[in-house]
Amino acid sequence: MIAEVTSPIIGADFLKHFNLVIHLRKRRLIDAQTSLYTLGTLSKNSQPSIITMDTTSDLKSVLSEFPDITNPSLIGKSATHDTVHYIITRGPPVKAKPRYTQNYTML
Repeated sequence: MIAEVTSPIIGADFLKHFNLVIHLRKRRLIDAQTSLYTLGTLSKNSQPSIITMDTTSDLKSVLSEFPDITNPSLIGKSATHDTVHYIITRGPPVKAKPRYTQNYTML
């Protein structure tokens, strides 16, 4: 079933019920049973959500001044800092050579 719509309408329950898999890197919707697939496109859409807030609360006016707190969206935002995290290591990576089990039988 393919439809031309402006935003995604397929939920996880639909995908599970029809045994469908989404492959984001290859941009495919795959039928896991038959391996048939159709090509798709990636898009950035805002995700609507429901939020409950007491309209009589004193915090409503404060929270309305900062909509990023009550309605965060990380889509399309890049970092506003130059912080880089790294781990300093000394010497080669710790590893062990494979040991063969000559005296034991493999199960």
